[in-house]
Amino acid sequence: LTLKIWDVNMESKPVSVIPIHEYLKPHLCDLYENDCIFDKFECASNYDGSRLITGSYNNHFVIHNALTKESLTVEALKDPPKRSKNKLAKTGKKPKKDSNTPNVNLMDFGKKTLHVAWHPSAHAVAVAGLNKLYIYQGSDIPAM
Repeated sequence: LTLKIWDVNMESKPVSVIPIHEYLKPHLCDLYENDCIFDKFECASNYDGSRLITGSYNNHFVIHNALTKESLTVEALKDPPKRSKNKLAKTGKKPKKDSNTPNVNLMDFGKKTLHVAWHPSAHAVAVAGLNKLYIYQGSDIPAM
């Protein structure tokens, strides 16, 4: 349910604990019955460690900004997700903040994004879900 960042020289506790699947806590019995409780999602960091990426259920992956402590859940799609325009300039109102918590009742736990990788020097990520590999590069990676 969490992403734990460890320092190999400090075995007593993780350096950081990032909540990724906290919305699943009330559904632990369901996860156990489906053997999903044992899923291990890979994680990776960008070249400077300021961002982390990990997989999730329902063909989603999570990008976490270690500096701002914000996480963004994104669905792996053939076409990259569109960046939202600043609606403040057009309407004069602040854009509504979308809930980042998926609806667990509509989730397909068979669609798992177990494998992720961040390129060591370029602004590119690879996300593997089911039998597909998605590669997002440069401006395709959702901004936070």
